[in-house]
Amino acid sequence: MTEARSIHVRPLVGLFDMSSRMLEMALADVKNADALTRTREGRGSSITYVTGHLMYARTVILNLVGAHEGNAFQDLFGWGVPIREASAYPEIQEIRKEWSELARTFQTVLCGLSDEQVLAPYTGGVPGPDPTIRGTIEGLCWHESYHLGQVGLIRAELGYPTTEELFRNAHESG
Repeated sequence: MTEARSIHVRPLVGLFDMSSRMLEMALADVKNADALTRTREGRGSSITYVTGHLMYARTVILNLVGAHEGNAFQDLFGWGVPIREASAYPEIQEIRKEWSELARTFQTVLCGLSDEQVLAPYTGGVPGPDPTIRGTIEGLCWHESYHLGQVGLIRAELGYPTTEELFRNAHESG
């Protein structure tokens, strides 16, 4: 893993890398029909929706730091966008592939940010005590943790091994 240029995001680089790897593991064995299954008797989120939402959020950060334009995930997965019928969403393996590509791009961009970029004022992000780009990136890190837990709960509800079990097995096998 490349070290971050800015000391202000170095702790976040490892956390985002772990989130990326955890989500990839969590998606690897999920069947598409299961990934589209919504919780709470069809009123809650699905693994597909949560993953797309995380891709949307990472792309927001890439836009914010000038590394990307637009957000292909806005219409399906943006903040406040209602969940649609299952047929509106791509297959989970396509989403997993897009997540992997986006995760690599995100890590590269995060590692390349300068102190000036991450300490620039920004008040339009996730509410918190740090009104800078760094604060928004930190908020996104928390946001991802929340949603990774959600994916783990949905997996367990669907009868798949929990993300904790996946992590433990991956750690034990090397």
